[in-house]
Amino acid sequence: MRTDRFTTALKGFIKRPVFIILMIGLTVRLVLMPLLTHPFDLGAWAVTIQHIQAGAGLYEISGYWYTPVWGYFLALWSNVMDLFGVTSYGSMFSDAIMVEYSEVRTLAIFLTPAFNFFIKVPLLISDLITGYLIYRIVFERTKDKNKATLGFALWFLCPMVILNSAVHGMFDTVMIMFMLLSVYSLYKGHNFLAGISFSVAVLLKIFPVFILPALVAYLMMKHKGDMRTTLRHLGMAALGATVMFVLIYVPQIIDGTLGESFIFFTSRFDVVAGSLSSGPTGLTVDFLQYLAAIILAIILAIRMYRKGEEKGDEAFFSCLMLSTAVAVLIPAAPQYQVIFMPFMVLFAVMFDRRLIWPFLILSVMVSVYALVVYNFYIFSTLAAYFGFLEIDQLLRLAEWTCRPVPGTSIPLHTFSIGTLTIIIAAFKLMIIRHWIKYERGRHATDDQK
Repeated sequence: MRTDRFTTALKGFIKRPVFIILMIGLTVRLVLMPLLTHPFDLGAWAVTIQHIQAGAGLYEISGYWYTPVWGYFLALWSNVMDLFGVTSYGSMFSDAIMVEYSEVRTLAIFLTPAFNFFIKVPLLISDLITGYLIYRIVFERTKDKNKATLGFALWFLCPMVILNSAVHGMFDTVMIMFMLLSVYSLYKGHNFLAGISFSVAVLLKIFPVFILPALVAYLMMKHKGDMRTTLRHLGMAALGATVMFVLIYVPQIIDGTLGESFIFFTSRFDVVAGSLSSGPTGLTVDFLQYLAAIILAIILAIRMYRKGEEKGDEAFFSCLMLSTAVAVLIPAAPQYQVIFMPFMVLFAVMFDRRLIWPFLILSVMVSVYALVVYNFYIFSTLAAYFGFLEIDQLLRLAEWTCRPVPGTSIPLHTFSIGTLTIIIAAFKLMIIRHWIKYERGRHATDDQK
């Protein structure tokens, strides 16, 4: 009887549009994962895994600059790769040594198709779980499967999301999964789990800090007028975050590398502090952008709290979207641009469908930006292991992008990235302007009522 029910349910799922979307997204990723890659970051993961397998701690060797969460995962996942016989991660090509850490930022390590594929499998899973969370949030709020399916499609088929996980291989989508899980848990009243998820997200990368004011304000708004209940729920969330933080850092506390585990953050603030006294730099721009973003996030959270529970959900997701969009307003790295995308999808599908086309256009523009940043080195595996083109041809193509634009001393690669950065930032500002007009119009309608 149970088997019949499962078979019927499975047949029904296969006929639904969400299954077709799932198959398309999976197929594209599975084709790209072994063939295209960004060796600068994945090469670092390969070296880190080899050092861990040799018995070195995460912070005993140079090259691992993050908090320990991703390092723990690499150690665990390397055992899975061993089970499948993936022991060769890549080869060093002497011809490419001359371009290591050049204008286009790459390594002379050309990674194997098997390593490319297996190291990206968890990223594929995180894309899928994030898409499922988007589907659940939309469906539970709207009770509309079509809207929920649209939300899943916008995320899972987004070209930049696919490039980030299936080509670049950075773990931003893992961070996004935990960040969105903290939002969903808080939305459902599971505050301890929300704290746990948020702690993991922040310790993967710092960007979830920008949604913290919205999370706190939303919890306070749900229990407005009852301070004792509010403090209890805030306390449960904080307890979950603290417990997870301690569990993650026990090994670093024991071996005395707690300070080294925060070098990714402290080194950047040290450089920014120096640059602020010596003159404008890219890091100064990033610092000022993040400072403005956290101030805006606090202001939006206060406005959300004042609106009350009647407008709470709309204000909550609006706050999440804007806080993350401004935090990555100026594209410092292509993978960062994925951070605001789930919140823009949620707001567009649930509250303002007019944002769908701007989201699609922005996704394509960011994808072009990413491809320019990746340069021709995304074909390194194809060149080294499939003969797609000769390695010296690949190097010449990459070096060509380092030549100056005619009449200037600016390399073509830098000029292209700078131009796309301005275009993307301007387009985001247009979206923010649209949101402001939307807010004003909605408030005018509310006043008339």
